Amino acid sequence: MKLNLMTNKLSRRDFLKVGLAGALSLSAGGIWVYREHNKTLANKLLEGFPEKIPGVIEVLKQGVRGAAKTLVHVRQKHLVDGIKEGSDEWKEINRVQNDVYKILDYLHSHNNVNLVYVEGLSPEFMELVRGEKEITRLIDKSNHRSISEIESELQDERKLGLSAYFRFPDDKNALERYKAELSHLKKELEEEKPYQMARGAAEKLFYEGKISIVPAETLAGNVYGGLIADEVRGKREVNSEEYNFAVKQNRENIALDIISRSQNPLDVIVFGGGHYFGDNINEWNGKHSNQKYSLIEVTPESYGRKNGR
Repeated sequence: MKLNLMTNKLSRRDFLKVGLAGALSLSAGGIWVYREHNKTLANKLLEGFPEKIPGVIEVLKQGVRGAAKTLVHVRQKHLVDGIKEGSDEWKEINRVQNDVYKILDYLHSHNNVNLVYVEGLSPEFMELVRGEKEITRLIDKSNHRSISEIESELQDERKLGLSAYFRFPDDKNALERYKAELSHLKKELEEEKPYQMARGAAEKLFYEGKISIVPAETLAGNVYGGLIADEVRGKREVNSEEYNFAVKQNRENIALDIISRSQNPLDVIVFGGGHYFGDNINEWNGKHSNQKYSLIEVTPESYGRKNGR
């Protein structure tokens, strides 16, 4: 664990590292090394947040005096348009998402984290995700029932013969045709492609019924950011200020606003590793003295190794 202690505000750079034994009181918007008295619940949860988690290479804790909420940012890499399945970039994303899965699963099992805010998810897309979850459940249930029924029928000569007759009533080779048809169907079901982790670890845990996921974005903010990011990926010239606002600052501010409405003293968000919420939290805390955030950054092993962490 690394506890960042800045002279006034949250920053990834130029921070002073000291032990917890120290007691230092900083500016109202800055970092606070905790005295035992006067801790908020959010800061107690920050201090008690696990430092060794499966799939994690680094945990950074940045506490703010009087914080009403601790935000846990689990850094990720995610798919975007143009990344082909099986490519090196896709494989890297898959590795990072496997680590994210381990992290979220551990926090769910050991820290009672049952709800996760997800990058790219807006209220409109949430309806599609719920629908996909139900469809996936029905397909899985159907496939499981079909495979077991096929295996049972292939071993029951009487049932097999009757089914073959009704399936191909005018064919003297009905039994052989029906057996081949069942065997082919069984093979197709067994080779059904499993969930690809690159699609998103939080979503997989949601489909498995382990956690709930909720939007961290608005549709307008996500679409605007996506359009600008697409311009950059297409190597078209984009104003750096517009890029920083659309792709990063605006979406990060929207996420803070959404999460601030939660009554939880600690909330988890899965968001790109290129995003840093500290700057936004500095600004937020200056405007919302009763809704201040502390911050924890969690870096997955695969992400950290690639980025020198």
